[in-house]
Amino acid sequence: PPDGLVQLPCFSMSDPFASLLLNGVKTIESRKSSVLSEVGPGPCLLHIGRKLWPGTDYMEELWHLGIDESEWPRLTEPKRPFRRGTIAGIVEFGETRRASESELRSDEVRRQVVARRENIGSYLTPVKSARWLKKPMQTAGRPGVWKHWFWRDFIPKELHGQLPQSQDPLWDGPVALPGRLPRLVVFDLDGCCWHPEMYQTSGSPPYRPLASGGKGKGNCIRRVLNSRGEEIRLLRAAQGIWRELHESEAWRDTRVSVASSSYAVKALPLLEAFEVRPGFSMSKVAGDLVEVYYRRGEGKRPHIQELSKKTGIPFEEMLFFDDSQENINSVSRLGVVSQHTPEGLTRDAWKAGLDRFAAKASRS
Repeated sequence: PPDGLVQLPCFSMSDPFASLLLNGVKTIESRKSSVLSEVGPGPCLLHIGRKLWPGTDYMEELWHLGIDESEWPRLTEPKRPFRRGTIAGIVEFGETRRASESELRSDEVRRQVVARRENIGSYLTPVKSARWLKKPMQTAGRPGVWKHWFWRDFIPKELHGQLPQSQDPLWDGPVALPGRLPRLVVFDLDGCCWHPEMYQTSGSPPYRPLASGGKGKGNCIRRVLNSRGEEIRLLRAAQGIWRELHESEAWRDTRVSVASSSYAVKALPLLEAFEVRPGFSMSKVAGDLVEVYYRRGEGKRPHIQELSKKTGIPFEEMLFFDDSQENINSVSRLGVVSQHTPEGLTRDAWKAGLDRFAAKASRS
């Protein structure tokens, strides 16, 4: 789908160099190691770090490039609505190679890297193309290159042909149900039912529904903006699965619950905002079976134990979904059938969890 999730490599740079790269001034990125060779062919996301580069030697190189000083602020700072601490651009790199000392001292390399020799790493990576995204995504930077889930429609449309296949496919309706069904289905929230995760956002409630995917056409609300204008989306499969659990007669003996380590002040209002059908929220589906808190080193074990106490449903009659393998491990030790969802809650993951539960039930 046009607004599905794609997973791309991502790396972080400090300003002014990140903005200089995205504005077409910096055409080579240098590093002390060959870390950018991990990006591989195809597009890569660029995160702008929160901290500025401490030096000012880049100004001398801008002067040598003949760029008027009046243009420097525009070229060295993120343009609106982008800011530091966000994924702001998409870049395609050439091959990373180790340069000779004479090459590193050349005026040509200095101009392309926009730095003095003492600040140029031994490994050079040419920039084949660089673009600002359509919208930023708030997230913390990390060292090296990492994989990051990103909304496809945040990326310029002309680059969509270079992107991997989207996750969050359109919901095709209920799956074929096995003979045995759980009495309690437990869902994680961040990274499982919705994206991005709450720790990746700086804004807070109240949430404002977006017209697209919101009310006005009889659709359920699955896209909202927080107080900082950051967009949060309920995954299509999650919305379809919650609706099925709520409406289908096949699930009349099954309850729906939440076990989350998210920030309750952000997550609980989201449960009230997102809808499984017009006017009926996720919060109404789960009722009081919502456990949202963090217990260091315990994973989701306390959440599941509390849900069992509330409902009287034993662990072996539960089915749990989470994108964190650590949480899956903590709950599986209790005897709960658990399904890992590293790509979020998809139709395939839902079917796999149901089949796993039925297979275990048939052996007992």
